[in-house]
Amino acid sequence: MKYVRGRKNNTSELAGPVVLVSCGKHKLDYSASAKDSYVSRRFKAAREFAENFGSSWFILSAKHGLVEPDQVIAPYDQDLNALTAQSKALWVETIVSGLLKRNLVSQYIVVLAAGPYAELLRERLKREGFLIIYPLNDMAEDIHADILERINTNPDRLSHYNRFYDLLWRLQKMPGQMVPFNDFEAKNLPKAGVYFFFDGQESTRFFHRETLRVIRIGTHGVSKGSKSLLWHRLRTHRGNDDGSGSHRSSIFRLHVGNAILASQKKDLVSWGVGDNASKEIRDSELQLELEVSQYIRGLRVAYLPVLDEAGADSDRSYIEKNSISLLTQGGPIDLPSVNWLGNYSSSQYVKSSGLWNVNYVGDNYDPQFLSVFEKLVAIYEKGKTVKESLAPLNWRLNMLRGSHGQNELF
Repeated sequence: MKYVRGRKNNTSELAGPVVLVSCGKHKLDYSASAKDSYVSRRFKAAREFAENFGSSWFILSAKHGLVEPDQVIAPYDQDLNALTAQSKALWVETIVSGLLKRNLVSQYIVVLAAGPYAELLRERLKREGFLIIYPLNDMAEDIHADILERINTNPDRLSHYNRFYDLLWRLQKMPGQMVPFNDFEAKNLPKAGVYFFFDGQESTRFFHRETLRVIRIGTHGVSKGSKSLLWHRLRTHRGNDDGSGSHRSSIFRLHVGNAILASQKKDLVSWGVGDNASKEIRDSELQLELEVSQYIRGLRVAYLPVLDEAGADSDRSYIEKNSISLLTQGGPIDLPSVNWLGNYSSSQYVKSSGLWNVNYVGDNYDPQFLSVFEKLVAIYEKGKTVKESLAPLNWRLNMLRGSHGQNELF
């Protein structure tokens, strides 16, 4: 199932989801259609999302239950939180019966609601077998409009985002993928490729399956003539067998260490200083290096073999750069959970993007990279690899201006 614009569907496209939008406190003071009665910025952004991407949509009203957008309602003042437990249960049954009556159990549903509107429905709808996502879960209500407006402003991006995660979904089903990083074995890896890290506590918000959110994207061998192997790069991030490691060789470890220090309200003045350090300094940093390794080793990793010639314009760079930029251009739509370690990062790139990445965050992306990505996934699914480049010739030069580019190595 993919997001397609509900008002522009054609018969060759899959139908968009059913969208449920929670009502709001701010309303007109006279009778009007439900879609026009609620006037908050958050509701207007949710309505635009529903009309752009939904095959149909409904309003979750604290007073009326499941409401058709064109249904005329009079002004009212009712708070779902203020209802008794019995009244809340009745409200849930009203919503569920309304969905069942309309034969929507087989359709994919997006609930643009948080707080009691989402929590009261979650388990009940799950028992009925509805396929549902809650993009605004655990997100402050004052951010809802920002995220929805971000999507509404560039609707094609949501389609690209879903295609990207569809490809990752296919990749994850291949043998040896998504095992805990601690259990990774070099013998199973290709010589070259792009890697994707996932945190078991971080989920996508707008993808149509329940799946983990990417938290870092990387590659290696981006200098002409480089002999760097994929495992060499991953091993540098993971650290040594005893749990030690070197954050001076891995920007990923550096950022994780900074975030751990901030989360513990500690300081380590030598952390990140210089390209080399004395044994005395390294010994003083050992405990933090161990904690960094523990965090990184608990992540899961997927990888894509990409074997073209090393270089700044290699297919590996093409996929890495555009994947990061797709997820972050104009701001992320997959906001991290409140418990994500990266929220403590001293890097504004990390905090703003929800990725342990600095390079290419917020850049423009070329949607054509998804076709190259898909070809490489399809080749890999057949147990094959390809050494020739599939990326457009001179792709870096031809991309739109205004990108941030590569700011840090490794």
